[in-house]
Amino acid sequence: MKNKDALHSGEVSGLLLYAKANEDVAFNNNYRMDGNSISVKSLNLDKDFAHIRNQLDRILDEWIGR
Repeated sequence: MKNKDALHSGEVSGLLLYAKANEDVAFNNNYRMDGNSISVKSLNLDKDFAHIRNQLDRILDEWIGR
């Protein structure tokens, strides 16, 4: 992100998406680094595809709606 935002405009954002299966650990955090937004989210892959798609839709809606 630092390379993409070489002018330090703060207009660059990123999303780290981690696969989650049976672990109790889940990520749902948002950070600001040098003016840029970074979101870290977990996607539970231990579900049927319809549920996975709903999770992806919610993550995307939240991320775009910020």
